[in-house]
Amino acid sequence: MRNHLAFNERNTLYKGLLVIQQRLQIKTTRRTQPPKYLILKSRRLTERNREKRG
Repeated sequence: MRNHLAFNERNTLYKGLLVIQQRLQIKTTRRTQPPKYLILKSRRLTERNREKRG
């Protein structure tokens, strides 16, 4: 149950970050470089894939 709660909190935090990020993108001119959280997400995915392959 505790795990589930932590997951939910992480989800809401992540959604909040997304909203903030979108607002910032609207305010500022679009940058050529993607937002940091996207870079981190893709990096995490590639690491996970590497682990699966061995």
